[in-house]
Amino acid sequence: MSLPTLIVLCIAISFGMIQMPALIKKKLKREAFAYFLLLSAGTAFSIYAANVKPVPSPLNALITIYEPVNQFFDRMFRP
Repeated sequence: MSLPTLIVLCIAISFGMIQMPALIKKKLKREAFAYFLLLSAGTAFSIYAANVKPVPSPLNALITIYEPVNQFFDRMFRP
């Protein structure tokens, strides 16, 4: 494991150790689950970014999804 990966993991674990016990103590299970998922996703993207690997833009996924819809409406409403 590289140093940037370890740094990101240590920071993410410290954030989790601060927030998760409070959420569990207040019996906010849904919020704890959502926090865990978002923290995990953010940690994964941060590890990729810290290791200088190109992270794909979420906009590319939206373009892929909406391009056929756009073409459909374009053909439908073209005079």
